[in-house]
Amino acid sequence: MVRLKTRWMLVRVDTRETMAPTFDGDRDDRVADDLPSRKDITTCIRQAISSTLGVAGERPASELQVRFWDPNSRLLLLRVPRDECGRVRASLTLWGHLPLSSSSSCRIVASVLSVNGSARTAKRSALHTIQKYYSTGSG
Repeated sequence: MVRLKTRWMLVRVDTRETMAPTFDGDRDDRVADDLPSRKDITTCIRQAISSTLGVAGERPASELQVRFWDPNSRLLLLRVPRDECGRVRASLTLWGHLPLSSSSSCRIVASVLSVNGSARTAKRSALHTIQKYYSTGSG
């Protein structure tokens, strides 16, 4: 039996409000309360991949898993098949709208921070990014 080889992608999702500079040094967490759940994020990413890649995007969309979603730091940890990692990364670059819980959507920018080969190195990368986020006090 052949095992499925995967890649772990750490993605940061920024909105217009979180990308705006804050001059008082505080993080702007107004949007964090309105961001969707992990299940909704999974559905949105799968739809974005399918709409970007068409029929060729059905396999990576169906095998993609959101393993971690933190609305405060806006970090996603995705598990994708190794041979589809490039296509998923391209689709995430073109992913532009995120539906909010208040039946509206906001413009987003998804940035892939790291691509890792194992869950252990992905966890280390995510923890390092979260620690840096909270130690600097800005997003």
